[in-house]
Amino acid sequence: MCTAIGEMWLAFFGGSHFFRNFARDMENEFDDIRPYEPQEMKQAFEGLLSDRQFNVIMKGYVPWLPKGLRNGLLRIAFMGVKTPLDFQLRFMKPIVKYIIRRHTDGCTFDDTALATLPSPPTSQRYTFVSNHRDIVLDSAFLDVKLIEAGYPTTVEIGIGDNLLIFPWIKRLVRMNKAFTVRRGLTPKEMLASSQLMSRYIHYAVTHKMENIWIAQREGRAKDSDDRTHDAVLKMLAMGGSVEGGSPADSLRELNIVPLTISYEYDPCDYFKAQEMQQRRDDPAFRKSKQDDLDNMRTGILGYKGCVHYHCGTPINTWIDELEGLPRKEFYQQLALRMDQEIHAGYRIFPSNRVAMEMLNGNDAQDGGQTQESAPTTVEERQHFEEYLEGQLAKISLPDKDEPFLRRTLLTMYANPLRNKLNAMASLVMLLTFLFSCSNDVYDKGDGDYSLMEAEMADVYVNAKLQADHLLTDEGERLQVTSPFTKSWMKTPDSTYRAVTYFNRTVGGVELMGVNRVGVAIPKKINDMKTDPVHFESLWMSRSGRYLNMSFYLLVGSTSDENALHTLGCCNDTLVSNADGSTTQHLIFYHDQGGMPEYYSQRTYVSIPLTDIHADSVALTIHTYDGIVSKTICLTR
Repeated sequence: MCTAIGEMWLAFFGGSHFFRNFARDMENEFDDIRPYEPQEMKQAFEGLLSDRQFNVIMKGYVPWLPKGLRNGLLRIAFMGVKTPLDFQLRFMKPIVKYIIRRHTDGCTFDDTALATLPSPPTSQRYTFVSNHRDIVLDSAFLDVKLIEAGYPTTVEIGIGDNLLIFPWIKRLVRMNKAFTVRRGLTPKEMLASSQLMSRYIHYAVTHKMENIWIAQREGRAKDSDDRTHDAVLKMLAMGGSVEGGSPADSLRELNIVPLTISYEYDPCDYFKAQEMQQRRDDPAFRKSKQDDLDNMRTGILGYKGCVHYHCGTPINTWIDELEGLPRKEFYQQLALRMDQEIHAGYRIFPSNRVAMEMLNGNDAQDGGQTQESAPTTVEERQHFEEYLEGQLAKISLPDKDEPFLRRTLLTMYANPLRNKLNAMASLVMLLTFLFSCSNDVYDKGDGDYSLMEAEMADVYVNAKLQADHLLTDEGERLQVTSPFTKSWMKTPDSTYRAVTYFNRTVGGVELMGVNRVGVAIPKKINDMKTDPVHFESLWMSRSGRYLNMSFYLLVGSTSDENALHTLGCCNDTLVSNADGSTTQHLIFYHDQGGMPEYYSQRTYVSIPLTDIHADSVALTIHTYDGIVSKTICLTR
């Protein structure tokens, strides 16, 4: 019965003669994957009522009601339903609103950013690309919020055919505006399937005038470290109608909106933690179909606290900035910018702040703070700790590693806060990277994302171990007007490298937060280590004093006290180029040092340029995707 209920929930959520023929041909191309058209709805509904397995499911809900009477009542309820949207409004909207009422503390929707487009938000169609929190409800909640906000239609979504295990499930999801995503294909078949799906998505947005919802990656991020896979963006760009157009031309047709989904509590958090230990202990571990159904059922019926949907800035307003980049780098930078939009849109709850404090040993309370990272109260901490113990108690494993599971759960709740704070700096840093060899003016953080400014800077600490002033990468000297310290500011009259968050005041700045950044001075290294990292970006400071790099380390908890990442920069060779210029070659040093590779952790390193006498620098980084080499011209 549990399996049947899970399957039921999955199915629920989820001019001229020439142009008429053109549209008909397009529809025929998509017959195998598209949702039902209005003229097919009645036949599909009758097929549902005559399906034996569907009737068994319905009998389980109302066993006292004879089949004939039950189906008669369903036919009466179906009267007037002409389109999949009618079906959603008649049958699905009441169910989803009940779930919001019963299993959340409210679901809110912020579409303010859509007002940046030239036409009224409700007159346009969008492709929402979002982080993924719940298998079933991500698009279902969005449907309800769009209708409540006055939008004329909901979203179409893709569902993997591996989940459509019975004919009645496939019929029901197609009635509910779902198109089919084929799974388990050969590489050649996968390419053809991706091209077909992309053409359908473009057709749905530009001809059918439908919205689309798609996750930023395949599957949910178990640690809530949400990252856009560039493969998703490549797929979306395949189906553009602009002949000979660029990827940006193709993506503009879809009117893509980065969408952030925030949960105060994830009812499936303990399932995710349990799976992470199972994968750690057995790399060959795979979830069962029953595991997926348990996740769906718990995701729907479990308590979520507050839920918030936030629309980021549509990419059509800024994608021109990426035009001209090599194709591979275009998708990488687009994914990075999408992530920054999504991370900036997180709504931060006490659960996120408590988790960050517990992971950092209360260092989040040192010195100043942002509104999001303000110290938690005793009541908030006690409430979250009780919740955490309750979730840990639900995990049943023969070799239950409670310290690992606890840290895994804390990381899930801390990562949205970490990423939001990093995004405030990264939205500035991305533009610095893109224009590192030009003198163009760029956004310094005083736009939509900036109740405060964010800058890479040298922080000068006085004899009282308090920040005295900053020297930013812009070359600005900023006096700190209010006392501010951090636990790692241990040496008086010294300088630390950091990402700083501040508000400008009369006579200087008020520091709101400081994240320390490592400094890797180039030098000769004999015992070279090049363990891989996940590279993100490299840029030169406007002052010309540093190369800054952002990347991700894989980290995890361990009982080995000697396990430690070591980072550095090897001064390799100075090369004379044919044009008379010189290039200093550097190699990024990384020793994993016995650290487990469970979670990704964003890290920054600054490389001083004061002792490098060359026209350009070429940095080689060993990554999990192979060797990456980046060259930066040193225009100072």
